Amino acid sequence: MTLRIVSPLNAPTLLPTIIYYYGGCFVSGGFATHDNQLRQLAYYGQCRIIAVQYRLAPEHTFPAAHDDAQRGAELVRQHAERLGVDKQRITLAGDSAGGHLALVTALRLKRAGEWQPAQLILIYPMLDATAHFEATYAMVTITSSHATLY
Repeated sequence: MTLRIVSPLNAPTLLPTIIYYYGGCFVSGGFATHDNQLRQLAYYGQCRIIAVQYRLAPEHTFPAAHDDAQRGAELVRQHAERLGVDKQRITLAGDSAGGHLALVTALRLKRAGEWQPAQLILIYPMLDATAHFEATYAMVTITSSHATLY
């Protein structure tokens, strides 16, 4: 498992930490695609960012990414002192597929009776992998007058 750690300059030894899962629809993305935003999060948030490199589809099928996300969080928590992580202030965060992984990781940790993150930051998360929207269709009628073309 590969993790990337980004810390603000002159950071104290112990910091609140965001465990970050990048987006990319489970098939793309990685440290390079999210490097700038991870650095900005560390700088403006004055926190440590630990990004988890999870296995991508289609080479690795479900639940590989989910297992990697959980394992990454467990490793960070297990080695918190060595990594300069404040165990009481760990946030799980991610964008798109990464937001999904952050939420699923928190739910898996809860189900296992393990620690819970202090907070979740879900940036435009993919939450319904079934793409099943019948309940929405029953509530809303969308017509051409609702659409705007750009």
